[in-house]
Amino acid sequence: MRRHNLQLVLRALDAAPGSSRAELATAVGLTPGALTPLVAHLLERGLVRPTAAAGDDAGPRGRGRPGVGLEVDGTGVATLAVVVGDGGWTSRPRIWAAAGS
Repeated sequence: MRRHNLQLVLRALDAAPGSSRAELATAVGLTPGALTPLVAHLLERGLVRPTAAAGDDAGPRGRGRPGVGLEVDGTGVATLAVVVGDGGWTSRPRIWAAAGS
């Protein structure tokens, strides 16, 4: 289950770079408390990096701590998946496939 959730988080960040942890939790259907250790795991392994949150330059802020965005760190580990089927094969380079390692 953890591996699956790590992949969900990486896929969501790949689709929406700069998402805050709150936005990620909503996007993948996890509570913020469940998301926190997953993000920590990905940060420790260099698979994601902090960035300015989307909308940080959009004027006055609301209540609370300013959001910190996250994005996939493309300088780290990458994998190449090869899909073989009746129609031949295709390759799919993805960084998020390495999340469980």
